[in-house]
Amino acid sequence: MKKKHIIKSGKRLVKKKIKSIKESTDLNLINEGKLEDLKSSWSAFVDGARREGKETTEAAKILSKILNRKEVSEEEKKFLKEQSKDLARIVAVMGLGAVSMALPVALEKILNKWGISILPKNQSKELEGEKEEINESTGNLLYSAVVLDDDDQDNLIMFVEDYVDIPLNWKKIAHHMTIGFKQPVPPHLRDGIGKTVQLAVKEIGVSEDAIAVKVDGYPSSNKIPHVTIAIPKDGKPFHSNLITDWRPVDEEIIIKGKVREIYS
Repeated sequence: MKKKHIIKSGKRLVKKKIKSIKESTDLNLINEGKLEDLKSSWSAFVDGARREGKETTEAAKILSKILNRKEVSEEEKKFLKEQSKDLARIVAVMGLGAVSMALPVALEKILNKWGISILPKNQSKELEGEKEEINESTGNLLYSAVVLDDDDQDNLIMFVEDYVDIPLNWKKIAHHMTIGFKQPVPPHLRDGIGKTVQLAVKEIGVSEDAIAVKVDGYPSSNKIPHVTIAIPKDGKPFHSNLITDWRPVDEEIIIKGKVREIYS
């Protein structure tokens, strides 16, 4: 999609937003702001996407679908996650100028439901106080979890690679520790939604179908609380639950993550 077409999608969003403000019946996805602020915010975002390259421009195309309430496929969600770091760089540059951050913040709240973030880490922290709004969804609850910080995801994979050779064709994950599959955060823990917690890595588990680490520090409905590290190309994270070969680590490490509910 060419830049001018993406911007037109953004203009349609602005018109819808003004209408929703007047009728006060729509979800508050976007902070109230002047029309020109919203226009300039979208234009700045698209300009940044174009400079980043073709793939980031395609990501902007998908974001325009989200903002216009169009259905997004699982493949498109996956593509957005792959481009999230590039998109975060664009938002970081926008934050340096006199550009409204209304649209990036609105997108962040939607994308968080799919485990995706496009805000720089310092700006993401500003949304912690809005955790309940972020977790609202008309979709289906997939799972509740402690979702690891980006840096800790990378560090955990490197830590495991000191003990185990991860096959080159395996998919590396290290995304979360499940609290409950298709279950919300339990009532007695709901005050912790959006807050950072610590997990201690105790053991590394290996099988033909998965590599995982056993963790301690937060409740889980799984018999063995764990973080799936890697699975074969066509494998399933569920196979981590079937691991029987667990090996103690020489020295425990602490990883951090936020308590979240993930929706489809």
